[in-house]
Amino acid sequence: MLVQKKLDPEIINRPKKPKLLPNVLSKEEVKWILEAYQNI
Repeated sequence: MLVQKKLDPEIINRPKKPKLLPNVLSKEEVKWILEAYQNI
């Protein structure tokens, strides 16, 4: 026995986007970047 229902698009739950952490530079990487430039 099949029961057919109308689908309401507002009720349908959409999959959540994964929460991504921001890219964070290490202290060494920041030091390399700052040392790379001669004329700041």
